[in-house]
Amino acid sequence: MIGRAAQLRDLEQHLDLACSDAGRVVFVAGDAGVGKTRLLREFAGRVRASEGAAVLEGHCYDENPAPLYGPFADALRPLIRERGPRPSRGPSAREKLRGIVISLASTIRPRKRE
Repeated sequence: MIGRAAQLRDLEQHLDLACSDAGRVVFVAGDAGVGKTRLLREFAGRVRASEGAAVLEGHCYDENPAPLYGPFADALRPLIRERGPRPSRGPSAREKLRGIVISLASTIRPRKRE
């Protein structure tokens, strides 16, 4: 990958911190065509090759209306198929996810229809 060594290093540093329990959220932004998808595909390939973490991918589609939480469902579906549901102590995964979705939804203001 030409000219993206610094960005790949940044992503790898954030992954290292996340793996050491220092939570991370990284946003990759830029104009169309600048290489965001290519950068993330390269990074994901490196992570998969190192077997250091699971790589989950969610995608947005131009549908009207868009599927509710589509990218999240898209990302989690293969993981659940591969690993299957696991019993846990305390609140179930469904209850935990429900809590996360409710807290996210409470921060999003609905768009006004024109």
